[in-house]
Amino acid sequence: MSNNDTLKQKALDANIDEFVKAITALIEIDDDAFDSDELFEDLSRELEEGLGPDKLNESCEDLVKFFQEEHYADKDLEQGRKELVDIVNTIIDENKITGRKKDFIWVLWQKILDVYDTARNRYLMAKKIELPIKLDENAKLPTYAHENDACADLYAREDQTLKAHSLSNKIDTGVHIALPKGWKACIAARSSIGAKTGLRLSNAVAQIDEGYRGPLIILYDNHSDSDYEIKAGDRIAQMWIEPVYQFAAKQVDDLDDTERSSGGLGSTGR
Repeated sequence: MSNNDTLKQKALDANIDEFVKAITALIEIDDDAFDSDELFEDLSRELEEGLGPDKLNESCEDLVKFFQEEHYADKDLEQGRKELVDIVNTIIDENKITGRKKDFIWVLWQKILDVYDTARNRYLMAKKIELPIKLDENAKLPTYAHENDACADLYAREDQTLKAHSLSNKIDTGVHIALPKGWKACIAARSSIGAKTGLRLSNAVAQIDEGYRGPLIILYDNHSDSDYEIKAGDRIAQMWIEPVYQFAAKQVDDLDDTERSSGGLGSTGR
């Protein structure tokens, strides 16, 4: 059986045991073989072909069901991911794997981490996330107007006048939140405000990091010719939460070419 056939047979099934077997098979390949760009590309292609979208989605759904059956909390999910990383690091350390072989093992293992991360996010988004909230005096809890709304309304804590043609007016909600690890809050204007007034959020969609514990402050510009009166208890913005996806910056000498290539703003004709 060729090296590629070994990978195809042992690696192309998204569960931990099979991935460990695949890595074991890779360990048996001579280190020098990974100096060959052709082998590295062949192995990568076999991996991509075997772990297509349908297979990954099937594995992801199975994992979501497992999380649901076990009623996993966020801390359990975080620990589970750490254990997955520890597994591959232990294999690499015990076998003194270096160079391109190590790189490819991580390419392989990243597949199961991607499945795990996607399943975790689907699981968390399928249930209501408990969001601890502390309120200042006269503040109101965020509320959903309808059962299936995507965003909750935020309320002004006190009366305030936004002068005509004024910028960056601070409107205090008096709401303090403690976001789950790996999540952020987003704040946008209510559609009725955008349609019926000259108010616009100063910072477009505001992003709230998980470590922030201060009050949620809404920044509005008043572009109209008239003052705008805000009363305590008025709905002034809407908020939702979502997972954070950080990227790992990797400097390269060139980028893959595309049909659009380096076309700038408006390069498609509009």
